[in-house]
Amino acid sequence: MMGCDLILAESDFHLIQACSFALKFKNDTSTEILWIGSKDSTYFNFFKNKFQISHVDLTNFNFFNVEQISNNSKLISLKDIKINRLITFYDTHFFFEYLRSEFKISWGNIGLLDDGIGSLYKTSMPKIHRRIPKAIYNLFCRRFNVNLSLNTLGSNKKIKTFITIFKKNHHHAFVNPELIDIVKEFKSLNKLISDENINRSNISGNIILTSPVLKYKRLSKEDFLDYLKNLLTNVDLNQHVYFKPHPREDLIQFTNVIKKLNIYFTILDQKLPIEFYFNSISDSTWIGMPSTAFLTRIILNPNSNDNYIILQENNDPFPGRIPVLETFFKSNQIKYQIL
Repeated sequence: MMGCDLILAESDFHLIQACSFALKFKNDTSTEILWIGSKDSTYFNFFKNKFQISHVDLTNFNFFNVEQISNNSKLISLKDIKINRLITFYDTHFFFEYLRSEFKISWGNIGLLDDGIGSLYKTSMPKIHRRIPKAIYNLFCRRFNVNLSLNTLGSNKKIKTFITIFKKNHHHAFVNPELIDIVKEFKSLNKLISDENINRSNISGNIILTSPVLKYKRLSKEDFLDYLKNLLTNVDLNQHVYFKPHPREDLIQFTNVIKKLNIYFTILDQKLPIEFYFNSISDSTWIGMPSTAFLTRIILNPNSNDNYIILQENNDPFPGRIPVLETFFKSNQIKYQIL
């Protein structure tokens, strides 16, 4: 029976890692990628003809009815393939847990992609008290097992294999892990997709990244405005200001708040990944809430003359990001301030 590595990807960041893994091992093993994100994704449409990627639409499926996807033609075809490793982005995602049970994959044959900054510190998502009721429900209904490890991602002690661009800073609990470094391939594929999807421009100044605080009501419009005003006191306003809103942010609300700052500004395309702009950016100060983009900027453009100013948001739901960023900046000899 033919064998393969099967990778699940939900975000663009996951997908380009999956493709980087496939590129790294193209001469050694077959890699099948199941894309469960949007069919409209620029990454999916760019890579789907270059790698073995199949789209699986989970729109009508959730934890409680995922078994109904069993008649999906792609999943049926996988029954004839020996899955050597199942590689996921979350070890608690319902589709991963269903597939692990359906294909009888042991934890020893599970791999994990990076989940951005979340792969650099101890985490539990969702919290174990939210997973326990689902585990009890599945036990009584004789469904698939629910992961009840105290912590998740790299903190899951049952996972030994990690596909990563953060080899030096990766957090993991397994004593003797297998860290598969895909930095070379990650850089190559990022350049390939960026060159084809963005017009060249010269960006230099202050680049402000924000989380979707308005969309998810983590801050009111008034509080967000105060946050930005405070942020701008720490930058040189003689330099142009660029805003890169989070892809899920409410752009109308965001723009209305920005206009109240009374400064000259440019809003970079919300839908384009910030990585698409990297080769157009030089000598800039990156400012904002803790972001994976700061890490990928340093990895993809290590010789850039950039500076970083990090502000922790009020009631930060992920306080572990700040010390992780500080360690990363220090290990890469990057100029930074954390306020």
